[in-house]
Amino acid sequence: MKEALTSPYNKIVFRETFNSEQAVRNNGGVPTDVTISKGIGSFNGTSSGIVYPKNFNGTYSIRIRFKEPTSFTSAQYLCDFRQGTGVGYVYCSETYIISPGGTKYANGVASNYSIAVKEIVVSGISITSTELTMGKRTAPGKNYFDGDLELFEIYEGVLTPSEVKNLYRNSWAKDDIKKDLLLDYDSTNGYITDRTGKNTLTATDVSIKKTGSYYSADFNGTTSLIDTGSDFIGTKAVTICGWIKAYSYGKGNYGRIVDNGRLFFLVDGGSHSLRFSSNAASEVISVANSILLRKWYFVVAIRNVSGLAAFYIGNKTSAPVVSGENLNSGAPISGVNNVLMGDNAIGIRTFYGNIPMLKVYEGILDLEQLTQIWSSTRNKIQ
Repeated sequence: MKEALTSPYNKIVFRETFNSEQAVRNNGGVPTDVTISKGIGSFNGTSSGIVYPKNFNGTYSIRIRFKEPTSFTSAQYLCDFRQGTGVGYVYCSETYIISPGGTKYANGVASNYSIAVKEIVVSGISITSTELTMGKRTAPGKNYFDGDLELFEIYEGVLTPSEVKNLYRNSWAKDDIKKDLLLDYDSTNGYITDRTGKNTLTATDVSIKKTGSYYSADFNGTTSLIDTGSDFIGTKAVTICGWIKAYSYGKGNYGRIVDNGRLFFLVDGGSHSLRFSSNAASEVISVANSILLRKWYFVVAIRNVSGLAAFYIGNKTSAPVVSGENLNSGAPISGVNNVLMGDNAIGIRTFYGNIPMLKVYEGILDLEQLTQIWSSTRNKIQ
């Protein structure tokens, strides 16, 4: 049975998902020296390839997805349609994605840069062929792909930038869909608690401040800290969301919201934004001037298991909207201290202001779920 051609867009004409060698053969492919199992096709870089007797004649878009972020140190062909009189190919040569025409996209963004790519799209490439060769150049001079593929698709016509972006957004977290509430910190009733019961919170120099009919933990910007008792984040895919009001950007202009010594989520005084890292080395920021002082914000940082991150920001009257996405925050590393709120472990990145509520989920929440949390909690922000 052939692979089902299901897609958010109805112009897909070819798909390979590498479920098994027999599934590839049923899809018309003839593999040579390719290990195929459980959704991964592993190519050895010296002799691997799959040939499909497929007819193409027109303008197409090619989508290629790798098992892990992949870089290229030599010319490696991902596909070639030039057997006989055919036209069209895609390969990566060190830092560039190469094809005869078409718009290149790397990780959902228009770019021909081929370092640490999880997904490549070439949109609007002319193809004429009776044969698709995957993972190697046809002839002369064979250049082979060395790595793992998990998806190869061909769409008829041109994929727009928004379609490419949405395809990538819908797949970059496909293995991170578990949504387990790891922390549900709350201070709006006048005391600090974790409503999951999973963590014992220890507050240092954190006062409780009345805010309208409710309360908020108040961090003094010098010595305040909440210790959750463990590193429950580690290298997991996580969604961190909650309410903050900053009175300054903290010591060193980097006031911590959450920190485990490797992952950090903070307010940044340089760009007046949110800043996030998965390993304390690679850092990404939200849109500049998205976090101003003495204003309430509903802030969100999302990180998948590969380190791709996204920010969403809302306020008391406006639901959260994206403020940066598909950002490489670095390969996740487990923390070197407990998950802390309001500072780092050595006391030099203090948050000055209010953090009344904060939730940490294992897995990735979508915008609809984030909006539901924003809607159900904003009545306590006064």
